[in-house]
Amino acid sequence: MYGSLTSAHKELTPNLVEDELIQACTAAQGKEARLCYYLGASSDAASRATASVSRPLSSHVPVEKICQRLSSRDTQICQLRYGNV
Repeated sequence: MYGSLTSAHKELTPNLVEDELIQACTAAQGKEARLCYYLGASSDAASRATASVSRPLSSHVPVEKICQRLSSRDTQICQLRYGNV
């Protein structure tokens, strides 16, 4: 998502990133849908932590660093993996 945002927009704002995150989550399935739920970007999420992702992402903070910050709130967010990764 970060790559598509930076290629489509010259400047990133927290609102833009949050809107794109929510839009991407409407079509998400599988592990992406689970991540969206944990971040609160899905319609059935109990809590909302999208600002914790959109603000640092708009400032080009590396995804790994954002994950470290989020893991203190909910360890499940950074435990999602694809295949053997």
